[in-house]
Amino acid sequence: MMNQLFPSPFPDETVYSWVCRFHFFAAHADFKRDTLRKLGIRDNRPANEFPPYLQKLSELSGVTLDQLIFCFTNAHYFQPFMDQIMYEEICERLKRGDTSSLQSRIGAVANRITPGQLLKYCPLCAEEDAQQFGTSYWHRSHQLVGVTACESHGIHLLSVKRNTKTPQLPPLSGCIHPSSLFEIRLSKLIQSEIFDNDVKWHKGDTYQAYYKRLGEMELLTQSGRIKQKQLKEYLIKHLDGMSELDYPYPLVFDAALNGKLSESMFYRATCNHQPIKHFVFISALFDSWGDFKQSANIEESKEKSPVTDQQQTLKSVNWHEGLKMISEGNSLRSTAHFLGTTVSTMKIKAQQNNLNIDLRPSKVTELVERAIWRKLVVGVKTQDIADEFNVSVGAVEKVLTKHVWLPELRKRIWYIEKQRFHTKRISDFIDEHPDSTRNDIRKKVRPSYYWLYKHEQELLYQLLPERVQAIYWPRKAKK
Repeated sequence: MMNQLFPSPFPDETVYSWVCRFHFFAAHADFKRDTLRKLGIRDNRPANEFPPYLQKLSELSGVTLDQLIFCFTNAHYFQPFMDQIMYEEICERLKRGDTSSLQSRIGAVANRITPGQLLKYCPLCAEEDAQQFGTSYWHRSHQLVGVTACESHGIHLLSVKRNTKTPQLPPLSGCIHPSSLFEIRLSKLIQSEIFDNDVKWHKGDTYQAYYKRLGEMELLTQSGRIKQKQLKEYLIKHLDGMSELDYPYPLVFDAALNGKLSESMFYRATCNHQPIKHFVFISALFDSWGDFKQSANIEESKEKSPVTDQQQTLKSVNWHEGLKMISEGNSLRSTAHFLGTTVSTMKIKAQQNNLNIDLRPSKVTELVERAIWRKLVVGVKTQDIADEFNVSVGAVEKVLTKHVWLPELRKRIWYIEKQRFHTKRISDFIDEHPDSTRNDIRKKVRPSYYWLYKHEQELLYQLLPERVQAIYWPRKAKK
């Protein structure tokens, strides 16, 4: 039965915030005894992410269950990154109130990335809400894992510990700290997804969009496998600075630094990876949520087509655009990746239209092989060598395999380069901050600190300042 004292929801409001406002609006004496019991909550606390009392809340507010799930919970946050069956199971559990094991079911416990017991808010948003609505309230988009900045005001979100016994709303005061552009971009990416009501795809379409973009970036082999080493280097380059952000970004960046982020996402695609890992990956590969959405929607339309994948590819390829790219000097491989077809098919189409194709030499001469060997000896990447001499990566790797000692030498060269890179980062930080302690260096230059700690511990301790000596004050004798 609908309660006349139940207030209307505000834009982007959480269920917990709505319940707190109901308590104040109805002038209940006790939050736990009066307000929560009306929702059927007796011993449990009022959950913020997956509340088990949606059925009762729907009866009191007059809002349908589907609207509550989509607009007031975080279920939509997980939708593009899980299977259709899993998403439907989450919605059904929310409707039944069976949410006790949902965090474990979606993989939050296994990934060790949980929302925690903190409520986040923007002090400027709280002031604007109080002026517009008469009270501040908790924004759903601010509570998402990975959102650490307010997109509207460009400042860092503040947090308070949630109290389960008494109702609480965001305070109207707080320190204002400007956020970095990188932090704002990540938060905007996540908020764009939660506000996107047209998102209908699921994990399969998301991974197809990933593979499509990796193909365009030439990070896939001819057989469609991912070049993990090059992808790892790309992620480290584009995610530099993430270690200095708040939880959980340092954990995700450490996974990218060790190569576990891309490996686990693609080699264990059947597992449920937390959305924050996907958002970090999307931020590195795509310009914006709209760019990613466009790529995912293209793959989704192919999925729904009744014809086979091969027929769909042949029908959807814009051969006119591909032939134009080849005539302008683009390679067969890059053109084929752009159109979503194979190199051999693109080659046949070009020959049928009498286009001159700049083919790579089928055999490497002794002179070119010697030049390739010189590049390999000094540690140049095989892809860079192939581009310089206009040969395939396979031809370069064939030269590499002729010398059994060469791979180990190249690994040693890359190891020394990494050592110099991380050593320089810590040395530069110490020069800029001569009074910094070991703990300050560990927090500010986390990736370099942990790399040296793992591989060159003795060198690390030579770089670091002296350990701060602890002072133990003598205890007073008991009288």
